Amino acid sequence: MPARGGEPDLRLEEFGRAVAYMARAAGADWRDPDREPEMMARIRSEERDRIASMGEKYREPADSGRSGEAVYQSVCSHCHETGVAEAPRFGDREDWAELIEEGQHIVTAHGWVGVRAMPARGGHDELSIEEFARAVAHMAKAAGADWQDPSGNATLLGRIRLEEADRRQQLALD
Repeated sequence: MPARGGEPDLRLEEFGRAVAYMARAAGADWRDPDREPEMMARIRSEERDRIASMGEKYREPADSGRSGEAVYQSVCSHCHETGVAEAPRFGDREDWAELIEEGQHIVTAHGWVGVRAMPARGGHDELSIEEFARAVAHMAKAAGADWQDPSGNATLLGRIRLEEADRRQQLALD
């Protein structure tokens, strides 16, 4: 199951009530956890432990704030300027048309994990997901897409992360 059931804006209390509701529907005698302070404290403790555990498993650099254009120039242009290994060329509407149709979250997540001849993160582990996503949006916009910088958009970043998890599962990378 994806984090927060795939709803990045869902609060822990709301999620806890939903889980308790489903458990009751299956015959369990569970109360809504947000009505029991001790239970919520245990859940929050488990949440902190899980986040720490996931942080150890998936160490990712923090967003250094580089623009999509800056990341494109330093990382992506090596392949996307000339179309090496069939990389969609920068600004080429025909090369990008099918990708733009797939959607920003899908194209970003697949590139982040690695797709076709492109290695994960374009072979640059120092990139944050935000920097990578900004570069993808920059390239797609140059080909006519109306893609936005996802950095401040929790919903879009959540969709990218969900697609990333699905793609990793498809590729059996986890």
